[in-house]
Amino acid sequence: LKTRKHEPLEEAKIYAEMFIDGLTANEIASELDRSDPSYYVRRASLYYLCDALKAAVRDRSLRVEYAEAIGAVAKAGADAKFQLWLRDMAYRKRLPVGVFRALADGLVRKAAQSQSVGAKGPAGRLFLLNSDAATDAAEEMLAEASRIAAGRDAWRKLTAAGKAVLRRHQKRQLQIDDDLV
Repeated sequence: LKTRKHEPLEEAKIYAEMFIDGLTANEIASELDRSDPSYYVRRASLYYLCDALKAAVRDRSLRVEYAEAIGAVAKAGADAKFQLWLRDMAYRKRLPVGVFRALADGLVRKAAQSQSVGAKGPAGRLFLLNSDAATDAAEEMLAEASRIAAGRDAWRKLTAAGKAVLRRHQKRQLQIDDDLV
């Protein structure tokens, strides 16, 4: 890993095996000299993708950032059909990566909640990540993630505008002070 660059899916397999062996993201990061342990968690999630999405990552028709988010949902129990539906939704709605990650995180949390109450779907899959209920939940979570992202963007714009007004006011005050001297 330190001597040559690997393809994302090769890295995913290596990191997933390290996690399976019991290492934490912090331990992997310190061993491999990377600064952000979350990188390893995101990259290892590619290991859980269905074969069709792995092929899409290999041929670069699916961006790795989207694939990592889908992989996290796959690890939580999403079947291949739901994974493909998520990919299609990301492209159909032209979702920013941050919004798509928030959606995936929400689905993973929902799956974890269903596990804690013992709700299981067909073949033991959690939260029925292969059902119409999952697609409905994903649409609801997408709407919420979009609202949050829009609010964050609006706050950034307001902050920038406020700083610009403050700078103009300070510049004006300096001019007034210079005129008085």
